[in-house]
Amino acid sequence: MLDKIKQSNFGEHNLILFEDYFTLNNILLEYCKTALESLNEMVLLLPHNESVSNLFHGLKNIDLNVQKYKLQGSLVIVEAKKGYFSLTNELVDIMIMIKIATPALK
Repeated sequence: MLDKIKQSNFGEHNLILFEDYFTLNNILLEYCKTALESLNEMVLLLPHNESVSNLFHGLKNIDLNVQKYKLQGSLVIVEAKKGYFSLTNELVDIMIMIKIATPALK
């Protein structure tokens, strides 16, 4: 499944059907690792059904250097409610990611 996701093009809208939450979580974690390590992409996660600490823990468990990518600004995980509805330091991180990514899109 991960290979098919990696073959998708920027801007595509795709539907992923999964059997259970465990499967979805594995896909998410493995894609994040691939995006950061192999594709040199930025990852922004706004979870609403998983805690931020659980996602960081899951990424560490698959041998991702979470601290490195956080410090680079290429990995940002913010609780969805905070990211969407409050002006916190995390929202500043999101804005920084958008400003970094914008020149690459031009």
